Amino acid sequence: MTDVTEITSFLDETKRLLERLDTSAIATAKNILIDAYHRKARIYLMGNGGSASTAQHFACDLAKYVIPEGGRPFDVRSAVRQPIHMIAPAVQCSRRTHTDGVGGLKIAD
Repeated sequence: MTDVTEITSFLDETKRLLERLDTSAIATAKNILIDAYHRKARIYLMGNGGSASTAQHFACDLAKYVIPEGGRPFDVRSAVRQPIHMIAPAVQCSRRTHTDGVGGLKIAD
């Protein structure tokens, strides 16, 4: 198989997969995110294995690149990068700020 044949085969398969995506599910997910943004809700993302990497990447995209003109970024957390943010509510933690600039948590008295 030549390079061009392999590339064409890859692109054809990608097109077939994209055509199978559930556009209604994508629209629903978009609307959930937009609603959360307007309510100033925090979005939690997590994954296992390779999906953990995808969750982290998506969290970064929401926080850094999906900001309306003159708006604020999404309030988003990834369990991959910030696992303490995921478990802290379970141990009734109170927030404080560390000197390293990263939001931290302190166990409530």
